[in-house]
Amino acid sequence: MSVHRPQILIVEDEGLVAWELQEALTAMGYSVPHIVATGRDALSSVVTDCPDLIMMDIRLDGPIDGIETARRIKEICPIPVVYLTADCNDATLQQAKGTEAYGYLLKPFEERALRATLEIALSHGRRDRQKHEEQEWNEIILKNLEHGIVAADPKGVVTRCNRKVLDMLDCGEKEILGKSFGQAVRIVDGRTFVPETLSLAKTIIDDAAVAKTGCLLAVHGKPSLPVEYRLAPLKNRNNNTIGTILFLKRTN
Repeated sequence: MSVHRPQILIVEDEGLVAWELQEALTAMGYSVPHIVATGRDALSSVVTDCPDLIMMDIRLDGPIDGIETARRIKEICPIPVVYLTADCNDATLQQAKGTEAYGYLLKPFEERALRATLEIALSHGRRDRQKHEEQEWNEIILKNLEHGIVAADPKGVVTRCNRKVLDMLDCGEKEILGKSFGQAVRIVDGRTFVPETLSLAKTIIDDAAVAKTGCLLAVHGKPSLPVEYRLAPLKNRNNNTIGTILFLKRTN
């Protein structure tokens, strides 16, 4: 059984510092697939890679500094941010506090302080993210009690489902969570029996919902269920797209 290695995004415009940090994190057992040097690239990476934690230089070149980048990231997804800084003056720290950072590290960093800061930030980050996601998921369910609901992250992996869709599919959570969307839910046109292409990427890129009636939901070992569905971008409270969500409703 593979062990999850927390993925860390480094946002640092000093090449040598970024390389040293990547080497240290990798040696500690963390995954560091990307290093970016600007706030704009950091925002793009958050959407596509969903890192577990971000190490952010406060002073970045370009139109968006580290503090503003962290503020925008918070609107997209509650990912913990640890700041890197060589300048620890009071004014900078006061600005950074407004983004609710999970820690600060002075450059040049010391390995023991780095390890301790990351462990604490990741632990608190997991707790806060679970709480945040639970609140948003409960709101979605309350608004759509008559629907079966399946949510997927930007990579198309199922992250959530409600009790109603499990009853419809006659399965348990273990049989659907963590699977690709196409594996978890199979829908065909009710007249032609051609499989429906539930394009998650297109839904996110076009920022538009797709709906259809007269379909059949495949249920393993049992007759298919007549359904209608709606596939839409999954938005957080700040109206940022964080994945896709499928609503299923039996039609008889």
